[in-house]
Amino acid sequence: MNHGDKMEGRDNQKSNILDSDQRAILHKIEKIIKLEIEEESDIIKKKNLYYTQGETDIIALSLANLNLKNIPEIISQLKEIISLNISGNELIDMPELLLSLKKISILNVSRNNLSRLPNWIGELPLLRELHLNNNQLYSIPSSLSKCTLLRRIYLHNNQIHTLPYDLIELKLLEEIHLDFRTTIHKKVKGILSNLEANGSKVISDYNQR
Repeated sequence: MNHGDKMEGRDNQKSNILDSDQRAILHKIEKIIKLEIEEESDIIKKKNLYYTQGETDIIALSLANLNLKNIPEIISQLKEIISLNISGNELIDMPELLLSLKKISILNVSRNNLSRLPNWIGELPLLRELHLNNNQLYSIPSSLSKCTLLRRIYLHNNQIHTLPYDLIELKLLEEIHLDFRTTIHKKVKGILSNLEANGSKVISDYNQR
């Protein structure tokens, strides 16, 4: 066996080990979810749970539409996750385990029962796209302005009547999707005008589902 064949063999062996580790992680997640749901179902087979592998870890994971009240703690160990979809569940709080996912860029928590966002949402430095539509939110924290890479925020079909002025600090924001169920306050109009002046597109999605 020449040197090249040896190197290739070692690379293949390393790849197989990584794949085995990733399969083990997903197996644990599947077991937890099946226990959470507490009934026999074909949820996993229907691919409501799916993932995408990177070189050394899972980089995209969907746990959408599984009726989960809590997100399995094991998710916090998937440090390379870039995209996480936990929409269509029964969450009433934003899972604090997200704080450990510092590389997350796309976060979808739409169609849950969130009534508030924690201030620590601003501690996700690489966040670019945030889906919060179809919840019960009344406001969003000013700390969101610390997510300076944010490009899209989806807020429609909530109970939002106001916005933090600090949102104008989001210089890269391209789109903010929202609806207002009452007359828009002058201060909010000013914030939206400033966002548009910065190049953001304010998109009204009233009752869009």
